[in-house]
Amino acid sequence: MIGAAAAAAVALAVAAPPQVDVSAQPGSQAETAVAVAPADPHVLLAASNQLGSGGFDTLTYGSTDGGATWTTSRPFSGGGSDCAIGDPVPAIDNTGRQLIAYLVVPCGDPDPERDISLYVSARDGPDGPWTPVRVADPAGGPNDKPALAVDTSAAGPHSGRAYLAWNKISRRRLNLVVSHSDDGGATWSEPAPLSPADGSGSAAFFVSLSVAPDGDLYAAWEDVLRRVFVARSTDGGASFGPLESVGAAAGLPTGGCRLDGTTIPAQSSRCVTVNPNVVAGAEIVTVVYAASGVRGRQLDVRARSFSRDLQPLGPYVRIHPADGKIVSDQFQPVAAVDPRTGVVWACYYDTRGDRTRRSARFTCTASRDGGRTWAAPIAVASVRSDETRTPATRFQFGDYQGVAVGSDGVAHPVWTDSRDLRSRGEEIYTTSLSAAVFGY
Repeated sequence: MIGAAAAAAVALAVAAPPQVDVSAQPGSQAETAVAVAPADPHVLLAASNQLGSGGFDTLTYGSTDGGATWTTSRPFSGGGSDCAIGDPVPAIDNTGRQLIAYLVVPCGDPDPERDISLYVSARDGPDGPWTPVRVADPAGGPNDKPALAVDTSAAGPHSGRAYLAWNKISRRRLNLVVSHSDDGGATWSEPAPLSPADGSGSAAFFVSLSVAPDGDLYAAWEDVLRRVFVARSTDGGASFGPLESVGAAAGLPTGGCRLDGTTIPAQSSRCVTVNPNVVAGAEIVTVVYAASGVRGRQLDVRARSFSRDLQPLGPYVRIHPADGKIVSDQFQPVAAVDPRTGVVWACYYDTRGDRTRRSARFTCTASRDGGRTWAAPIAVASVRSDETRTPATRFQFGDYQGVAVGSDGVAHPVWTDSRDLRSRGEEIYTTSLSAAVFGY
């Protein structure tokens, strides 16, 4: 753990690094994610929702210079009959092939949540055309919130395999399923159940995937009781071992939110969720998630570390300083691991510094012991974002943000930012920084 005074001193002493507007266009972009090419850390692929006058769309952003400049493309064109609506998640394999998973509905559907399909588009490198493939149609229930990961291990039994997990909503139940592709996303296996039955009958959602350096696959998720679980597959996703409990996230009063969300001043319209993220290093597996803080007054971000066979290495820890007298919220965490050093990165929105808790700065920290202790956090956004003011959309920050770390040790956080709200709407911003900023 870190002391509040020491953390504040470091955060004030370090200026936010230079930032780049990734989306750079009218309309509101949110729910962003990013991936870095294993073979070339200068090649990045980011994605986000796009909310404009015509409704939702999905955008991808490619960079070949480490995030300095970006080119926008659309991974899906339904010819006017089908429309992409977001929840995008990108990945890049060892050959440089790029993939992105996202959701699609019939254009103009009066009840789109009933008819959601899941697609994956792929292309050969940053300049190739996108080829979309429908992985799951709405038959048997709509699909929601995919997670995508690629096995980039050098000698694992399933090296090169892409894994895709998502919610299959059947009979009002949120079931997690997983599929895989061994041909760069051209074809996908039949989906199989991911989460073993735990006897509670509670639904699971907001899944996260990570592949360890030896090829083992890890998944983490939350349930409607706001509990977080993690599980491991050693056979290429065919089956998963017993669930391991990460912890109970509890929750703040939900207000007008659904059971899977909670309201905070900064995100009172859209609400926020637990956002579990699993990252698998060579020796330690770390799960980062949001949970209610002391006496349930605010949200914190926690981490818990496990051995490779999911034996807990201690209790959860808070990854940022305690609030003190002024309450603040930390929410929408995202995590990634440095493939070279094993340093774990975690980023999140932080309302610290605003007594009203309505504005936040995207902030990052890092751990070099697998998540058991964390460096003093640094605000990577140079300005605060306030999604409660006009003309922000009711979608606000969305549900999640992104971070990826390349083989050069450079981290690339991406986040929804409101600094251009009046001229462009919500924009996606990024920056680049190394663990040296934390003294590592």
